[in-house]
Amino acid sequence: MTNDSGTTAVSPAAPGADGAAEPELASAWIGVRVPGAATLAGLSLLWLLGMLWTARASIRSAGDASVAIFLAAYSLPAVISASLVGGAAVGLAVLDRLSARVGERPTSRSLVATGAGLVTGLVAAAIVTLSYGSGSAIMVLGGTVAAAATVGGALASLRTTPIVGASIVASLCVFIVGVLFQPFHGELMSLYGAGASGASQKSANGLFAATVALTSGLIGGYLAYRYLRRVTRGARPAPRWPAYLAAGAGAGVMLLLTEAIIRIAGGPVLSLAKSLSEIDASGLTWLDGSRINYGLVVLFVGAITALIAFGRTLPKPGPAPRAESGPVPRAAEERDVP
Repeated sequence: MTNDSGTTAVSPAAPGADGAAEPELASAWIGVRVPGAATLAGLSLLWLLGMLWTARASIRSAGDASVAIFLAAYSLPAVISASLVGGAAVGLAVLDRLSARVGERPTSRSLVATGAGLVTGLVAAAIVTLSYGSGSAIMVLGGTVAAAATVGGALASLRTTPIVGASIVASLCVFIVGVLFQPFHGELMSLYGAGASGASQKSANGLFAATVALTSGLIGGYLAYRYLRRVTRGARPAPRWPAYLAAGAGAGVMLLLTEAIIRIAGGPVLSLAKSLSEIDASGLTWLDGSRINYGLVVLFVGAITALIAFGRTLPKPGPAPRAESGPVPRAAEERDVP
């Protein structure tokens, strides 16, 4: 139920005969409507379009087919991650819009949200296949985009909609932080000791990625906590620490799920790009491992940040009651006498 101020209100659990809440209402905050779902969908789609346009400009600028294949493999993670988050955000917005009709029926929720993600993915895939050029790598890229958006829509069908919304907020934060760090890439690389050797370049790149991941996890985890706390305000009972832990880890889970989709659906593009030369294979293999480490750092830092933020809201335990001193009972005095 939505009140006049636009925020979501959840009816308190009805007490039973003994005054306790009914067991089936122990998770009353699950399935509540998500304020701002349409805004999240709009921002996610804008980010997806931006990634599609950037990848298109990069691939179309390639002078030959081999360079285009390498650039397609290089652009794959950013495009697939944006497609996954975009599909989840659109699925969440459609579910929120049709909540009165869909209700909490799992089959209906799954069909609606997954269908919304599929439509999003098909549109994005059409953009890829019609504007990026021709070739098997482009076709695989388009299919992987469609698959990622469909998986995102399926994630939106989960009944823990506030956690899904918090994960989308944190993922958008991770995207933005990554972009904001790019202008400082050269300065930070020099600070981290990047030199002419390949080893120093890899070491500095690893430190740069760790810096971005730590910052993304901290900010994303806190924003996920704030979003979940706002959405579930007034819910009885309120979400406990596992919900905040999951919300803070959501962006990292999205990144790792992106890697799984890339390896399953986009594997042919990566294999084709790695077969071009040993240098390309070495660089792409290093990037594969770097992205996994990046996702793990965002996951754990975001989860810990959200958990600490939630812990600071818990009431502090009061001082222990002091025992009252009084006259010693006579029976006790007699026992003490030797």
